[in-house]
Order: sequence, then structure tokens, then C-alpha cells
Amino acid sequence: MSNYIFDRLENQDSLERVNVIDGMQNNQFTIEHIMPQTLSSAWKKELGDDYQAIYDRWDNRLANLTLTAYNSSYSNKSFYEKKTAENGFDHSGFRLNDFVKGCDQWTEKELKERSELLKQTALKLWPMPSSNFQPKVVENEVYGLDDDNNYANVKIASYSLMNTSYKLPKRTWKEDVYRSCAGTL
Repeated sequence: MSNYIFDRLENQDSLERVNVIDGMQNNQFTIEHIMPQTLSSAWKKELGDDYQAIYDRWDNRLANLTLTAYNSSYSNKSFYEKKTAENGFDHSGFRLNDFVKGCDQWTEKELKERSELLKQTALKLWPMPSSNFQPKVVENEVYGLDDDNNYANVKIASYSLMNTSYKLPKRTWKEDVYRSCAGTL
């Protein structure tokens, strides 16, 4: 599933496509955590005093993930090193890294911005279906207690007792009928 998602996010509707799925299946391309899975002291410093909460919130979210063919050389290097190194993000041919190329740091601010960008891309790629479907309105059926009906698995919405109508609250209908009858006896 992740292969498909990364393929669609990378290629979108372009005719100039990167074969992401084959690249991921043969381990030529891998998913990279921009903010690494193990935070170095440099990352902690870059993220600030709230580094643990930021890490916990963003570590495995899509905004922090991208594609690369150089995952093993990135390791848990600082963002600046991952970005500017030979074959780093600045030199990446993946469209998914275009936003990352424009960043000078990788903090919660950039994660939120990339999250919104990816969300808008996803909504464009996978729009909500529209429909004219209107569910059939079912009128409540009315039964008398003298009628010969089986009330098993019937949801009671209201009842009338001694010419007074009662709409059932979240309690069970049995509790409500008992309470109503107890007041009249």
C-alpha cells in the first residue's frame, strides 16, 4: 500500500513518471525519515526544548517521510547534512523532495507546512466521490400492544400510554415504560 501511495504522491498525474513501485520493490528506493528515527543531539537542539513531543507527534507521519535512493548514507545526520550532502535532498530528482529543498531547517513549522501540502495533493489525487443518492425515508411504524407482533430486535422510538406520547431517551424502552407505568399506578 505504501508503494502505491508514494508512487501517486511522486508522480501525481504527470506523463513523466518515475517507476516508484518497482524501485521500492527492488530496494533501489526506500522511505526516508527526514527527522530520523533516532534523534542525535544536533536534532534535539534543532527541534528545541519540546523535541520529544515533536518527535512523538511527527516521527512516522507522512509529512516526515520521503523517498530516496541514498537512505543508508543519510542515517541520523542533521537536516543540513542530509540536505546539502552529495546526493542529499538539494540534489534529489524526486518531486516529493521539492518542498524539502526549499527549507533551511526541519522543525515542527516545516512539518506542518508539508503536511498541509501533502493533504492538498492527496485531496486532488483522491477526491471525495459525489453522489445524488438520497436514503429512503422510513416512516415509523405504529403498533398496538394488543396486536399480535413479535417485538424482538425492534427499536422503539416512542410510545403512547393513556393518550400521552412519550419519546424514548437513551435508556432502554423497558426502563422508560416501567418508569411511566410506575408513576400511574
